[in-house]
Amino acid sequence: MKCPSCKKRIPNSASFCEHCGASIPEDAKPKRRVKFEEPVGNISIPKAILRGFKKYLVFWGRATRKEFWCFFIFAFGISFCLSVLAGGFTTTPELEDPSNVKSLITLTNLSILWNCFVLIPIISCYARRMHDIGKSGLAPLKFIPTLGIYAAVAYVFTIFSNSVEDAGWFKRTMLHMAGADTEKILFIQGIIQNVFIALVSIYILYIVILLLKDSQIGDNEYGNDPQG
Repeated sequence: MKCPSCKKRIPNSASFCEHCGASIPEDAKPKRRVKFEEPVGNISIPKAILRGFKKYLVFWGRATRKEFWCFFIFAFGISFCLSVLAGGFTTTPELEDPSNVKSLITLTNLSILWNCFVLIPIISCYARRMHDIGKSGLAPLKFIPTLGIYAAVAYVFTIFSNSVEDAGWFKRTMLHMAGADTEKILFIQGIIQNVFIALVSIYILYIVILLLKDSQIGDNEYGNDPQG
């Protein structure tokens, strides 16, 4: 939770703020918003995968590190295998056989259906994993608007990205009006794209680090300790 005085994060059970020393009234402490669940302890891999499906639409509560990664790797592994199998029918000699074309379509449709089927439970399991480390399921998404704004600026900049010879009439007109140095523009565009890729990579790494953290010890505002 956050201190009512200095707004800095402090433990949910704290009676005094470790940053400003302010007293924390009982009514300011977060209340558990979910019912008690039986601890799963050191859950087995099959049970962790099954639990991910059983909690298909459960966005409250907590999920241990093992529970999330077992389910995620299983779902991603099936999707990867279907994609690899479908890729085996995409070469020109293979596509000359009508039966192979039919197999390709079938595997592609299965891959799409599977990805759609597991998308929601992955999101719900992700939210429970964030709860397990004491964070809101939406907390890591607060950086998305910043990346979106940067991506929009980078996209607008691509209006000037092509050389005069290769550009369409609009880009060519804009370049002539601006008296632009297309080589410099292309160089700057490359920097913008690389910075954006770096920001996205850092963001993904940040999410992975959060997902790899161990469970918060004891109960928190999202539920009881799943490890008991």
